[in-house]
Amino acid sequence: MYAGYDTTASVASNAVWQLAKHPEVWDKVKEEQAGVVAEYGPVFTEVAVEAMVYTEAVVKEAMRVMPPLAANFKIATKTFGLAGRRIPKGWMVVTATGSTAQYFNDRWPMDADFRPERFLTGKAPDACQDMVFGLGAHTCIGSRLSLVENTVVLATLARGYVFSLVEDGSRVVSDPMPRPENGLPVCVTRRGDPRNQ
Repeated sequence: MYAGYDTTASVASNAVWQLAKHPEVWDKVKEEQAGVVAEYGPVFTEVAVEAMVYTEAVVKEAMRVMPPLAANFKIATKTFGLAGRRIPKGWMVVTATGSTAQYFNDRWPMDADFRPERFLTGKAPDACQDMVFGLGAHTCIGSRLSLVENTVVLATLARGYVFSLVEDGSRVVSDPMPRPENGLPVCVTRRGDPRNQ
């Protein structure tokens, strides 16, 4: 079972990678954070985090483009039928949440573009279209914690760090979580560091 630490770290790393590839999005996160600090101060209070609407949308989009787990594995507790096939009790059932739920639906058909704005429409997504955390009784109990943790990580970085893409040709591998094949191709430096000039 993969939970908490690994999946949160995977989402944070992939979000940083996406932000380094999309500096215009990173600028919006930094702008939002400047506004949050101006209104609520530098402490991550509940109301301050709730005001980080765009930053949270970036986290959700990072999970949509590259879900922390490409599939869920369950054991059938009873024999059942699915798409005309008989699935016997005890068989392992794999749901490919990474591709089926994230790309193949009416909300964002085959859309691998990184656009956090898609989560700012005000419309609640159909649960079947957004399965990063599972569904129903088997929904991840840490889903809200994961969103808050990753939002705070990005907010912290936005308040004091600069990203630069080292290379932009890394292939994504999964073992079992998706990651750039040769490590995160991003240089993260503190604002004001002479290397940023």
